This record gives sequence, C-alpha cells and structure tokens, in this order.
Amino acid sequence: MKDILELVKLEGNHKQWLYTCENGLEFECFVRRVQHSGHLCGYVTLTTDNDFFGKEYDDIPVNCHGGLTYTSNQGPNWVIGFDCAHFDDLQPFYTNQDIYGDKRVYRDMEFVTEECESICEQISEKSKSLKRSKKLSELI
Repeated sequence: MKDILELVKLEGNHKQWLYTCENGLEFECFVRRVQHSGHLCGYVTLTTDNDFFGKEYDDIPVNCHGGLTYTSNQGPNWVIGFDCAHFDDLQPFYTNQDIYGDKRVYRDMEFVTEECESICEQISEKSKSLKRSKKLSELI
C-alpha cells in the first residue's frame, strides 16, 4: 500500500491535455483525483458540433472502464466521464481495503489517460457531425 501512496504523490491530482485522434479530430481531456478516496476519474469534453453533445451517459455508445458514469455542462461544452471507484478498483486513501483481499487494482494516471483517449477515438468514429466538419475544413 505504501508503494501506491508514493505513486499517487508522484502522479499528482490533476492532468489536462488536448488529444488528437487518428482521424485528426481533437478533444480536450482531463483527469482528476477524488480527494477523500484517492481514486481517479477521467473526462472528455464534447463541443456543440458533436452528435453526443447534451446526451446522458447511458445514451453514449462508448466502452470504457466501468462504463460512463458522468455527464455535465461545463461552460459551453458537454463533459462525459468515468470513475475508477468500482468494486474491483483500489481506492488509495481507504485503509480498510484488506477486507476485500488483494484482488483490487489501483487504476493509475496512465491507465485513466489511455481510457480517455480510447473514448475520444470511439466518439470521433461515431459522431457524424464531427467527421463532416473535419472533411469540410480540409476542403476549404
């Protein structure tokens, strides 16, 4: 457990980046740590030209760790996200984790980053309006 707490300290509590998908579409992503438990949550920002803008997480067809668990307005954008606080996830700041045995896994910053980028790739392939917009900008 001490090793995980050291990793948490090294990772920090926040990460933000712009991800460019294989097809050239860009998404703003960010990761935040929940302060009381220490687990990470990953988020992808959708702009108004995205087909999934304003949709609830159950209506967005992406696969990610534990499924999408979050949608909300953030300024003019729509943010979707997932968390790493599921039954098999280790939450670093909870001390009573031994009762579950050693089967829980800490989902680190690298894991959450990769999941966010996977969501971006899936959304970029499924959002017709984004693909149309990209093609138009390439023509102009």
